[in-house]
Amino acid sequence: MDGSCITAWLQFISLGFSFNRLILLIGIPLIYYKKMKNLIALLFLLLLSSSLSAQYVNLKVLLKKESDKRFVKWAEKGEFESSEQYKARMAGQKEYYNTIFQQVSLEYEQKYLGKIDFENYVLGKYDADNEVFPIKFEMLDTIYLKVPRDYAPEFKSRKDFRVENVDLVMEDNSWSLSEITIRDRFYDQVYQNSGNPKYKMYQYEPPVVPTVSISSFSSNTADVDIDENIPETDVKREDALAVVLGVEYYQHNDIPNVQYAVNDALAIKKYLIKTMGFKEEQIIFKANPTMTDMNYLFGGESSPEGKLYNTVNPQKTDVFVYFSGHGIPNTEDGKAFFALSDANPYYVKSTCYPLELFYRNLSQVPCNNLTIVLDACFSGGSHSGLIIPKASPVFIMNEARLRAAENVQIMTSSSGTQISSWYPEKNHSMFTYFFLKGIMSDANSNDDDLLTFGELAGYVNEQVTRMARKEYGRIQQPSIDGEMEKVFVRY
Repeated sequence: MDGSCITAWLQFISLGFSFNRLILLIGIPLIYYKKMKNLIALLFLLLLSSSLSAQYVNLKVLLKKESDKRFVKWAEKGEFESSEQYKARMAGQKEYYNTIFQQVSLEYEQKYLGKIDFENYVLGKYDADNEVFPIKFEMLDTIYLKVPRDYAPEFKSRKDFRVENVDLVMEDNSWSLSEITIRDRFYDQVYQNSGNPKYKMYQYEPPVVPTVSISSFSSNTADVDIDENIPETDVKREDALAVVLGVEYYQHNDIPNVQYAVNDALAIKKYLIKTMGFKEEQIIFKANPTMTDMNYLFGGESSPEGKLYNTVNPQKTDVFVYFSGHGIPNTEDGKAFFALSDANPYYVKSTCYPLELFYRNLSQVPCNNLTIVLDACFSGGSHSGLIIPKASPVFIMNEARLRAAENVQIMTSSSGTQISSWYPEKNHSMFTYFFLKGIMSDANSNDDDLLTFGELAGYVNEQVTRMARKEYGRIQQPSIDGEMEKVFVRY
């Protein structure tokens, strides 16, 4: 076979996956018909194999490339960031990278789910012995839905249900079902996926953190006490759930970053695990969450049934929610919102999550106990400048609150029109630093084995108020509400 023929073949291969079978049908017979030499035949098949494999999307590689891209941008040293601050930020780079990877995975998962038509499915034959219906959706695994035997005939004849709360995991380099809820619209009953006996949860190893060049640092950088001396207890809270969010970087150029938000959130997570007895897998941690994440976690205007609501064990689960980042007021009506990483300060209502909705939906979560800690101010100002650009510095009073019931404790970093301060020498916000410093035992005024919410609240209020006045000459008084005798930490 001459060179021009080989060239034509290679050009044909490059046309893509849709022609590969045709290449096989034509190419392989030609190999024998022309009695090509073994070496040329092997070369042809290797090229064909390469063309075939190149057409398949390598999901893990795709996610890692996008994660690497975002991480490298995050790892750049800021123009106004000191070496000590940069070193402190980079100390948690591996955990932060894994957070980015999870965020990217969630984004691609949502794109994949958006392509699925959940109205188009095949309902299989009922398994009366196990009381399950097999249901097959396009692009998803078959699920085995638990339906009581006495209701199964009506369920099959009606087929009047909707799909909610779909979660996917990576398995064998593709998406597989992790969780799905089928809600019967006639009886308003929820049926959780009973589990395919062939199904297994895919646990992937965290990707290798890209190498980042870090310049030399001053040798006199002091270790931050709350990060170095985390108290460890034997407490095990098997039925406790936490949501920990830190928004440090904002995509919109007009919103200043919150320098220590992710570092604060990482520290909170460590204390929850080591000191307060939370299981790591029971902590939903997100760095730089988006508006989509907030709706996914806490629900929306029409329903409070987000991930948190659907995960708690009713009347048994203790819930802890922490947020660090900007709050932002709507200048039209004075209502307060959470500014997420994709917030637009010119379109607050449509791109930010309402504080009032946050409190309302959390009040409907059927948990045993609820603790809310917010390191954010909703005044319109911040430590690094105005959050509402190109507008007069009018500070807006926020009235949204969740009235603390017997099982609710709330602590926020500031009150009313006040600004929440940073604590640069500690690489944390001032509020979160003293919150964790208090948990270390500094707030335990009577030196017993119990730290009450009242003891912690009194300590945080005193220290933050004193230090904000000393360092910045301004008033910052944390807002505190709840049952003061409630035991917060057992040592």
